[in-house]
Amino acid sequence: MLECDQLVIEVKMTNDPMMELEPLRKELIEYLRGGVCEVTFNKVNGERRVMPCTLKADLLPAPDQKDLTFETLKESKSDAISVWCTDANGWRSFKLSNFISINPLYDYQNLDSDT
Repeated sequence: MLECDQLVIEVKMTNDPMMELEPLRKELIEYLRGGVCEVTFNKVNGERRVMPCTLKADLLPAPDQKDLTFETLKESKSDAISVWCTDANGWRSFKLSNFISINPLYDYQNLDSDT
């Protein structure tokens, strides 16, 4: 499980926290592209949320021309990561600054083999 506590120390060492969040963003996206992960974070209202989610291409819904929300969030340099929430069957996002942990649940890359 990737814990955020060690990375928070690095963020506090610089004057540009967004610059230090970029390695965390890349690592989280790599995990999420590998399958379904359980992401724990604090919601904006302070409530703790444990969310099963993914960015694995073959688990995402087909793109909808009318709904550009995901593409807009995906290209954004903001503090948020947009993910497909598997229990709500919809796009959700969480702030990197509120991230607590990630736990890979299913590695679909391994399930595709014929063994």
